Amino acid sequence: MAFCFYVVFGAFSLAFVVQDLVYLVEVNEILKNIFCCPNPIMAIITRIFVVLAILNVVLLPTSTIATQYVVGDDRGWTIDFDYQAWASKKTFKVGDTLVFIYPKGIHNVFNVDGNSFAKCIIPPPSKAFTSGHDVVPLLAPGKMWFICGVDDHCFEFNQRLVIDVKA
Repeated sequence: MAFCFYVVFGAFSLAFVVQDLVYLVEVNEILKNIFCCPNPIMAIITRIFVVLAILNVVLLPTSTIATQYVVGDDRGWTIDFDYQAWASKKTFKVGDTLVFIYPKGIHNVFNVDGNSFAKCIIPPPSKAFTSGHDVVPLLAPGKMWFICGVDDHCFEFNQRLVIDVKA
């Protein structure tokens, strides 16, 4: 009786091995058709697609990481804070964003040129960011200047920021 058991068990095992081999042959044929197309143009297109897919998985996560900087960190956008020292510890890149957080109505933010920054020249009120949670995207490389246009916050209390955005 035990002998019959081993014969039946061996037959089933052999059947599963054959089935697995057939499956592997089918998978091999599918892969061969994908990577070794009989049409040379399709073979080139397929290989390009595979390379681009691999590059997308490997490079995309590192190339699109942008940083959101809260200006002044936990102090926010306020008077009597050294924003140049704050900015000197950061590397700003195209695609990053600055977030100016402040009590609405107490401060504002103007994006100005270098001359207006140096002399604290306040642009027209229509150019001000005033929400209290202003998000400014860094869209191009180069210097960017920001000042507060409320009273003497820029000149007397040094509420201004200059950054250098890298490509």
